[in-house]
Formats: sequence, structure tokens, C-alpha cells
Amino acid sequence: MRGNKGLLIGRTLLMAVGGLLLATAFVQAKDDYPSPINVCVRGAGEEGFVSGDVADSVKDLQKHMDGKKVLRLVDRARDAEVVVTVVGRANEETGRSTYHSRSSGHHYSSTTTKDTVRVVRAVLRAGSYEQEMFGVDNIWWGLAAKDLAKKVEKWVESNYGQILDRRDRR
Repeated sequence: MRGNKGLLIGRTLLMAVGGLLLATAFVQAKDDYPSPINVCVRGAGEEGFVSGDVADSVKDLQKHMDGKKVLRLVDRARDAEVVVTVVGRANEETGRSTYHSRSSGHHYSSTTTKDTVRVVRAVLRAGSYEQEMFGVDNIWWGLAAKDLAKKVEKWVESNYGQILDRRDRR
């Protein structure tokens, strides 16, 4: 009986220490970016008009960027340190092909199809700096936008100090 009681106390202490370490790591991660970077996501279009697919990708991108510790979404480009402009999306060939064969009774057929992926393309701007970016997924446009959102977040994290310096000089 005593052995079980000691084991229970040991496990309880271990869980408490683990919880404290987790809470400390969360607070420390939050403090890594004490001031979020303002990001505006918009769509590119002719004479201010945006196609439906670009508008959908803008919404998907905003959804996947919302709530990130290093990013704060803003509506106007003039209020942002970083502007991400979705320029389009397309099914793009990968250069690979898939071979399909089917046999039924005395009939045999085969086809080869070119593999494609969903690609959402954008231009990231921070001051006079500009970089083309893209997100990719095999099936879904929303997941291609999520991939792009991760790349934007990583770029902002990598350039966080420089972006803050530019903000302070403005």
C-alpha cells in the first residue's frame, strides 16, 4: 500500500513540474514577439476588381494568419508593415505523370495523367522589399493558402527585428 502511495505522490509532483515548465515555455514564446507585426492581406485585380478565386484565397489566407503571435491583421495597407497581395491561383503541373491501368475480362485499358497541384501565388512587400511567395497543396485551395500563411509567418519571424526597427523610424 505504501509503495502505491509513494508512486502516486511522485506522479503528482512530476505532473506539477511538467505543468510549470509548459506554462513557462508558453509565456517565454509569447514574449519572443512582444509587439505583433501589422500585416495586410489583399487581392490583386484589374482596376480594383478582384476575381472570385483570388477573393477566396484572400479569405483563406486571412483565416490562417489570424491569431498568430507574431502577426496582427489590419485592413488597410497604409497601416501595415507587411503587405501580402494574392495575385492568383492555378492548378500547376508537377512534371510527373501517373499511369493508370484497368483490366476487366478480355478488355485492357490504360491512361496516363499529368500530376497537378493547387498553387496560391502572392507578393510580399515590406517597405521597398518585395518577394514572390506561393503555397501548395495536392488537393485543397484552403490548404495551399495555409502553406502560404506559414511561409509568410516564418518570413516575418526571421525579419522581426528589422521590421520593428523600420516601424520605429516611421
